[in-house]
Amino acid sequence: MKELSCPEYVAAMNGLMAELMRALMTAGDPVLGMIQQTTVDHVPDGDADPEAAVGVMRSVEIATTFNLKFDAILTTDVDAWSAMMYEAAQQALAETMPQVFEGMKDAISKGGNVVDAKGRPFDWDVYLDALDMVELDFDDEGKPKLQTLVVHPDVLERIKNLPFTDEQKARGDAIIARKKLEFDARRRVRKLG
Repeated sequence: MKELSCPEYVAAMNGLMAELMRALMTAGDPVLGMIQQTTVDHVPDGDADPEAAVGVMRSVEIATTFNLKFDAILTTDVDAWSAMMYEAAQQALAETMPQVFEGMKDAISKGGNVVDAKGRPFDWDVYLDALDMVELDFDDEGKPKLQTLVVHPDVLERIKNLPFTDEQKARGDAIIARKKLEFDARRRVRKLG
C-alpha cells in the first residue's frame, strides 16, 4: 500500500504550530513579550562584529515534546491539543529564556555597558551608573526614551521600597541633561554618503 503524502497540510500544520508556540511563549514571559521579533527567511551563521552591540544575538536552540493521546487525535479534542501546545510552550520558555539572558549579557558586555555593583545590592546609584553609560534618545518634546529596567522579582520588591534621595534626583537630572546635549549633537551631524 502506498503512503499518502500531503505536504501542503504538513506545512500548514507546522506553520500553525510554530505561530502558536511563538504567541504562547511571548504571552507567557514578560521579558520575551518586550523583545521585538521579526521573521526572516535566513539567519546568517557566525559571530557578529565584536564592535556591534545592537542586534547581537546568537541562535537560541530549543527542544520540546508534544504529547497528545491518540484518542484526542481521533476525537479532535481541541482542549487536549491546546493543553499540549501550552505545555510545549512552557518547555520551550524554560530552555529559551536562560539563553536569551545569556545573549543579552554577552551583547551588553561587548558593548561595554556593564556596571559592576561590586556585591552591593541594587540601589538607585547603580541604576544611575548604568544610565550614565548608555546612549539615550529623546522624543519631540525633549523627554528621554528610557530603557526598560528588567530585574528579578526580588529586586523589584526592593525597588518599590527604595527611596530616591534629593542627591540621586539631582544626579539623574544632570545625567539626563548631558544626554540631551549629546542627543542634540548627534542629530546635528549629517553624513553624506
